[in-house]
Amino acid sequence: PFYYIVRLLGKRKRAAFNKEIYRTISQMINLFTLKGDKVIGSNYIFEEIIKFSRLTRPIYQQMLSIWNLNRREEAVEYFTSTIGTKDAKDLSGVFLKLDYLGPGKLKSQLIHYRNNMRAEKVTLREKINERNGNLMYVLAIVSAIVVLLNFLVIVLVVEVLSSYSLILN
Repeated sequence: PFYYIVRLLGKRKRAAFNKEIYRTISQMINLFTLKGDKVIGSNYIFEEIIKFSRLTRPIYQQMLSIWNLNRREEAVEYFTSTIGTKDAKDLSGVFLKLDYLGPGKLKSQLIHYRNNMRAEKVTLREKINERNGNLMYVLAIVSAIVVLLNFLVIVLVVEVLSSYSLILN
């Protein structure tokens, strides 16, 4: 039973991380939009992300400290392994490109990631809705079959009882 509880809590934590990563991507897009074509340093971007993050703030802070030691791959690996989701891995790929790509290219790449995240959420929601619809359909069919069987059993029991009463008379 503890395994299921731990798994459920881990799933909720990863969902909260993904929600915050989605907000981070939106914040970075807004930041690149506001700054236009001005080149923004990665430290400034991380500091802005840290300002508005809640759950992932300690992870970003630790990542920034590793980043400032000029161990960028290690910082990104720390971020990816600590959060442990596909979205974190995708975002970490963007982090590695912060100082090498222009704001326009980074913004378009972030928009692409955000759209993919939205599409995955919609697909997951549709799968859940389809599963729930199929479950309701099966329940309705089972209920109809039970009612028909009940009717059949009642008719047969009444017929058998009337036959026994004729035999006994």
